[in-house]
Amino acid sequence: MAQKLYSFVWWDWKRWEKEIDWMALQGVNLPLAFTGQEAIWQKVFKNFNVENKDLGSFFGGPAFLAWARMGNLHGWGGPLSQNWLDQQLSLQKLILPRMIELGMTPVLPAFSGNVPAIFRKMFSTANITKLSNWNTVNGDPRWCCTYLLDPSDPLFFELGRAFIKKQIKEYGDITNIYSWVGCSLQMQSFGSHHK
Repeated sequence: MAQKLYSFVWWDWKRWEKEIDWMALQGVNLPLAFTGQEAIWQKVFKNFNVENKDLGSFFGGPAFLAWARMGNLHGWGGPLSQNWLDQQLSLQKLILPRMIELGMTPVLPAFSGNVPAIFRKMFSTANITKLSNWNTVNGDPRWCCTYLLDPSDPLFFELGRAFIKKQIKEYGDITNIYSWVGCSLQMQSFGSHHK
């Protein structure tokens, strides 16, 4: 899965349409549809009073989105421009109808627990764990040591619900299948509240 996540961000509609058609011919019925999720997150985080300047150091750049989405790093290769965010959201609005037209059920992203660093200050009672350094960023705080909201914290449910509701508002009620891509390469225990 990760290999595709590294490539998808560079595709335009023509390339996506070719891929979707190929998937349909191969019998794929649950394709990942992760394009545009940072634009959705931007809207969700805005509702939680997070400013765009705080998201610039949270979202990874296009080449590193897979790692950022997995919680391995943050901000590396960014920030993402508003134009790029808007373009990806528009592209997703072409991708999803094509998948549905060909009988597929798109698998949209779910909330995995990754939160911007500013959440530590904004939600000081939330159980947020600072993850350890990931291999390639050498402990540089500009990129390493992302923050993970404990799944048992009430804020986790609140954010997860807001994210899914925002996707439904943007795309329609098109699926009931969501994928959680989080911390695939980091072994962390929850429950230790680090700041």
